Amino acid sequence: MNKVPWTPLFTIERSGQPEVVVAGIISVVTAKDRRTEQLLAVGDVNYQLWSRSLLKPWQLLSNLIPLKEGYAKLTDRHFALVTASHSAEPEHLYVLQELIEIGQVGEALLKCPASMPLSAEARVKFKQEGISARPLFNNCSGKHLGYLLALKAQGGSLETYLDPAGKQFVPLRNILGALLKRPASSFQVTTDGCRLPNYAMSSYEMARLYLSLVNPEMADLPSARAKDIEPVMRFYEDLHKIMVDHPQLVGGTGRIDTNIMLGKSARFNFADKAVAKQGAEGLLAIGIPASRAHPSGLGIIIKLASGFVERHMELITQELFKQLRLVEDQPTKPDDSQPHLKTIFHFQVKQ
Repeated sequence: MNKVPWTPLFTIERSGQPEVVVAGIISVVTAKDRRTEQLLAVGDVNYQLWSRSLLKPWQLLSNLIPLKEGYAKLTDRHFALVTASHSAEPEHLYVLQELIEIGQVGEALLKCPASMPLSAEARVKFKQEGISARPLFNNCSGKHLGYLLALKAQGGSLETYLDPAGKQFVPLRNILGALLKRPASSFQVTTDGCRLPNYAMSSYEMARLYLSLVNPEMADLPSARAKDIEPVMRFYEDLHKIMVDHPQLVGGTGRIDTNIMLGKSARFNFADKAVAKQGAEGLLAIGIPASRAHPSGLGIIIKLASGFVERHMELITQELFKQLRLVEDQPTKPDDSQPHLKTIFHFQVKQ
């Protein structure tokens, strides 16, 4: 029997009795002497996790050349929607419609499952108006349109764009293999919830990738030195800008990744914007730009064993930001209103 990769991250006690225990994995990396250094490893950080939507920036990157060369009208707003797990809010649907019109691909080609919006407000509105679930409302529809437009620009088959053996997924595997120094064929593959292929990586590897979004000069991420990905790597630094310039498109109102990029979840003490991406089943990735405390930046991956619970993820990220000295010191008065409640965190960042 395989060993469980999770470990307790925090416990909530009520009158001294454990009431909630949240388990998972946390990996925090930085760079020292231009090499990756692990600052925090909670749980099995080498366990292969399905990357789910955390993969989307590199899925965009794998299609960026045909998208740029094939469609002059595409802007960073459209590219941000390709990286998105959107909530199908009005702005998302407007940009999705622009993608359809620019690419002339038609919503009927989308093979992601028909869904209602993640946005509760949009969901209620559509139900009141008698609007049914559609593939366009699926939170991954932007990524699917990205693949469709890229394939059309290259003369590929649009009907079979989900085929995991298709040539359209070779560039992505080459990029991941080169960045992580692994054979492109070594990635375990599954079918994501949106029906596109998805690949397994460790939380340590994914933390390195998100660190590279804010620090692309890391020496042990070979980037442009790999000949098979050299052409696309000239756009690598654009990924961070695409996402942080359009945080509302990447997620949506009230979403934790959008709030982190907007600075709503904490008063960060660094100048440049953090990049963040939420993934299914309790995944969150964060790339923190250089700061006084961490001059090479940080890559953070959090995986909750129980799946995504917003309150639990917020508690963990807030504690991590404090321990990593990423937030401004704010004097707070002790909360004596509920002395019977106590939250105990089971991780400590090495200083």
